[in-house]
Amino acid sequence: MLDILAKTIILRKNWIGVMKTQAIHQAVKSYYQDIWNLKDKTKVPGLLRHDFSFCGALGHLCTGHEAFESYVDRMHAALSDYVAEVIDLVAEDDKAFARMHYHGFHSGMFFGHPPTGKLVSWEGAVLFTFRDDKIATLWAVVDERGLLKLLDAQA
Repeated sequence: MLDILAKTIILRKNWIGVMKTQAIHQAVKSYYQDIWNLKDKTKVPGLLRHDFSFCGALGHLCTGHEAFESYVDRMHAALSDYVAEVIDLVAEDDKAFARMHYHGFHSGMFFGHPPTGKLVSWEGAVLFTFRDDKIATLWAVVDERGLLKLLDAQA
């Protein structure tokens, strides 16, 4: 009897872990598809904690919804038709890691470079931490050197 109870507890724990992993995958995908690709900032409160901390690629740091939404606006002003594409996504416990591909048309000042109208693309990696079923922190790195070389070549 105890053996059956122990197996039931283990199965339940595994099932909860699978459900949590699926919820994290969905949150990360929605973060990129809804907030970044569709520019739907109404999704911010449902996906990000109120004290969300963003350590973004290209040296940008911000905390809270308002500062983050302002950053999203600046990126879209610099890159029209901006898209963030999740290439790989792995989640475990309260963390997720995504390998990313970003691209858009250089339509405004971007990384100190005036607009060229040309397609700009780069790769990156992002680590998410979740707390209370929402994204609490995001830490991103990109191929900054490759991006700068591309921007310089297009100038």
